[in-house]
Amino acid sequence: MGTAARWTALRPSWAAWICRVVMGHPDPPSVTADWMDAEQLAINVATSQLDLTVCVPRSELGKIERVRSTDTRGLRIGTILDAPAWWCIDREAHVLYILGGYDDETWEVGATLPPSTLEAILAEVAAQQARS
Repeated sequence: MGTAARWTALRPSWAAWICRVVMGHPDPPSVTADWMDAEQLAINVATSQLDLTVCVPRSELGKIERVRSTDTRGLRIGTILDAPAWWCIDREAHVLYILGGYDDETWEVGATLPPSTLEAILAEVAAQQARS
């Protein structure tokens, strides 16, 4: 079973919580990115129900593009609250997962987002890289 399927089937531990943004929700995610310093970009995904910031080192920004083609394992890209961030797309469920935890199966925080959020993230990252 691929990571996306495992994430769909997993129930978070007692310490975990999940923010869910349903596709078609009247409040689609907005994406912004700002350089925290010369080497780290803070990517923020926000709605009225969610405010998720993933801090990504400059050296890992190119990995975000690979999320498009990854559906069997989560890609470790950046951090959420100092824990590794894991990214994956479930093509069958049409969902982008961004999870924060110490491996791709047990995590402390997670967001399920419309896949179009990935395109918005990639556009914002490209814009920030062009400015730096």
